[in-house]
Amino acid sequence: MDKFEPLLIKSKAPRVLNISSGLGSSTEALVNKWGNNEKSFFAYNASKAALNILSINIRNLWNSKNYGIKVVAVDPGYCATNLNRYSGPKEASKGAQAAFVAITTDNFEIPFIRSETDELVLEAAPF
Repeated sequence: MDKFEPLLIKSKAPRVLNISSGLGSSTEALVNKWGNNEKSFFAYNASKAALNILSINIRNLWNSKNYGIKVVAVDPGYCATNLNRYSGPKEASKGAQAAFVAITTDNFEIPFIRSETDELVLEAAPF
């Protein structure tokens, strides 16, 4: 972070995009939204929860310094990838489109964005 900060400050449109997951949402875990209690997911979920709090901390730090650096975490949805043996109903390219829209939009007031369907509708996510 310390190495990138000066470069981001010099940028005309400084942005940081982290690819997260609803599986890292504490809010959704508390209500067991995903119904996923398999031990094999625990490390993945924990890593995404850590990424979420890191995104919040960096965003808050840079906002307090008025750097103008925008930070957003995107949940691209359940995409078919090798991680899930291509079981996701959504093409990975659709998840990538959601990330692209999130990073290129000027509306960075939403720190967490989710795209669950193939439509490019981005919504605030409860992380």
